[in-house]
Amino acid sequence: MKIEWKEIESSIVEFYKEIQLEVSLKELEYLKNAFLFTEKLWIKQFEKIDKIKYVMISEAPLFGVSKNYFYNPNTNFSSFFYFKNIEAFNISYTKKEYNNKEFVLDILNENGFLILDLFPFALNKNDTQIDYNSVKQKQYQKLFQIVIQSYLNKKLLLIKSKSISETIFVYRYKRLKEKLSKILEKELVQFSLIKKGENLDTLNNNMSLDKEKLRKILIR
Repeated sequence: MKIEWKEIESSIVEFYKEIQLEVSLKELEYLKNAFLFTEKLWIKQFEKIDKIKYVMISEAPLFGVSKNYFYNPNTNFSSFFYFKNIEAFNISYTKKEYNNKEFVLDILNENGFLILDLFPFALNKNDTQIDYNSVKQKQYQKLFQIVIQSYLNKKLLLIKSKSISETIFVYRYKRLKEKLSKILEKELVQFSLIKKGENLDTLNNNMSLDKEKLRKILIR
């Protein structure tokens, strides 16, 4: 199911108004280009996965001038997911493969591991008036609620089409669970992707990903 930019564009315009701001044409153009670029890369990786076994719940692409996005093979690894985190999958690699993004993406796809961003907007301090850390929790939750129909549920339908009965959902960051678990998990239950009351883990280790915790999740 294709996600139309026009639908989600109206969501960010509406949200800015609610917090007494006016989104500029420059911001909208940046957000549109960032979304179209990252969505194309996400779909490309999604289509390479046969069955989705693991979904890591993230926030949104940082993007910016450098086009920072995990699924962008031309950007470096970061604390979001370092190259060495691939060791959680119990694989070996050569010197040539070290720090190779395409190699890591292939491993993740082969293992049915998908990253799901909860927001379609690449908000950051340099390109937009607001970012996800600058808004209050209630505003943050409101923004999430207004993109559920136009964005999130379409993603969940796609994931559902390739999920298995034991697909595991895990939060990349503890703060996502603290802010959005009640809203998000209700949607996941409605799509029969998790059971009601199921406790989803987080992969926090300060800013970096907890490789050992990921390893334990992968061998469940």
